[in-house]
Amino acid sequence: MGTLTLETSPAAPLVLLREPSATTEEQIRVSVRLARASFAPRQDDFRPDRRHGARSPFPYPVQLTPVLGGNQPDVEQTITVIGRHLSEQGLDFYHHEPVPFRRAVVSLPTDGKEWVSFLFELFWTRYNCHGWYDNGGRFLAVVPPMEFNA
Repeated sequence: MGTLTLETSPAAPLVLLREPSATTEEQIRVSVRLARASFAPRQDDFRPDRRHGARSPFPYPVQLTPVLGGNQPDVEQTITVIGRHLSEQGLDFYHHEPVPFRRAVVSLPTDGKEWVSFLFELFWTRYNCHGWYDNGGRFLAVVPPMEFNA
């Protein structure tokens, strides 16, 4: 596996986030790389596991906004969770109680000034021995960024 290095120069991204011709997977990939590039990984030594894609530690606050029946985010019910790992396919995170919804908009901070947001489907939740819940799921699409104070 190679190492991703993004420079902070004003070079154009490979795929513009809102480019209509970009596939959903390309939009997700570019947005995750933007969030990853904003934070330096804390360790370079990853153990091999059963996951298909590379993942990076992402121990930062993440905003989770439930999606209502009409695919509208319920901003008043937004919760803050603590990220655990981030990959181009999805995210796993910690929360102090079970997450009461399955679909959400996940908003990740980039450089303290901007957010990237994804439609997210929660796949699993488990109680860990430290009194927290581990949760994980996959990104379905890039959505317009939600506005938060980073």
